[in-house]
Amino acid sequence: MSVEKFDQILHKIEGEKVAEEVIIGLYNWGEPTLHPDLPAFIKKVKEYGFTCNVSSNFNLVDLDIGAIVRSAPDFFRISVSGYRQEVYQQTHTKGNIYMVLSNLHRLRYFMDRLKKEFEVEVYFHLYRHNLDDVVQMKKVADDLNFAFEMDMAYFMGLGKILKYLDGGALNEKDAQVNELMILSHEERTELAWQHKDDDCHARSHLTTINWDGSVALCCATYEASDTIANDFNQFSHDELQEMKYSHATCEKCTEKAQHVVAAQEPKHKLAEIGNQRIKELMNQTD
Repeated sequence: MSVEKFDQILHKIEGEKVAEEVIIGLYNWGEPTLHPDLPAFIKKVKEYGFTCNVSSNFNLVDLDIGAIVRSAPDFFRISVSGYRQEVYQQTHTKGNIYMVLSNLHRLRYFMDRLKKEFEVEVYFHLYRHNLDDVVQMKKVADDLNFAFEMDMAYFMGLGKILKYLDGGALNEKDAQVNELMILSHEERTELAWQHKDDDCHARSHLTTINWDGSVALCCATYEASDTIANDFNQFSHDELQEMKYSHATCEKCTEKAQHVVAAQEPKHKLAEIGNQRIKELMNQTD
């Protein structure tokens, strides 16, 4: 996406005024730091007075961290799934944790040097195989004065999930990843079922805009069949909402309570069962 196209999108969002606070997340099924104009995008969001969030795997060698820090997003998340390389690369395929650790230290360096402070979160994806790495990664975050959060990983995206729930088979790599989940997708679905009739937060509150300005059904989909509009700027907010609520995939998703699974609900029950499962796994390791 060009900066000019992005500015047109922001201008439309500003004019529609559909929310008291507008949060722009510069990420979805991709790595935002691959875009050479990411700092310009962040600045544009801030110029409009919107909140700017970025989520990255922070794996690039030639990452211009100084430029990102100068643009000062409101929130910057770095997703990790291990501290040791042999652990990390199992679920961040072809990733290098040493590069991530180096970039984390460079991020703190530039924030201090340029006197820019914004919220940075190291976000640890919990799997069966990486629980022993949590303490070391938390120490890195603490030493750099970054927030540390962790949550149980869950299986995505929606297209393959719906096929799987209809009796389809996962491919070999997906099946291997699914086996690493602390809570299986079936367990999550069972917990979510009692909230099946709740509205979908992604449908009611979020709009997913692709790199070419087209609009996806939601952030859980990436199939071309789930593109609801070719150009965000050509349709009003109400028209886009109507397209979501009448879409066949949306109907099937809510029928199977997958919108609740994607929202990681019910949180208290997931936390209770997940914590117990983690304790059991840790005891097995010991």
